Amino acid sequence: MQQDKTFIGELNERITIKSVVKIKSPTSGAPTSTMQVLKNCWAKVKDVSGTEEVEGRIVYVNTKEFTVRYDERLTGVGAHEKEIDYEGETYNIIDVSKIGRKRYLAVKGVKRD
Repeated sequence: MQQDKTFIGELNERITIKSVVKIKSPTSGAPTSTMQVLKNCWAKVKDVSGTEEVEGRIVYVNTKEFTVRYDERLTGVGAHEKEIDYEGETYNIIDVSKIGRKRYLAVKGVKRD
């Protein structure tokens, strides 16, 4: 658990958090997965960037940390089956950690180019 040094006024960027929902296809009855909006919220966005080598070529990896108000739905099992839409780009959630005592969450998302 990280120390709480976030002020509510710092949550000034709008993000959309989506979750994987498993449904049955209406035509074939086969199970399929789709993304559904879990919540729209305000966040503090911090850039964390790096590069990665995949099969001998450099791939740019863009990592951001989104600080949001605590929400039970973002923690626990299935937290990695969610993604964040921010400024028209999609970030896959790779880590969720608590800040303070159920006050905020630090959500790390990665976007590969």
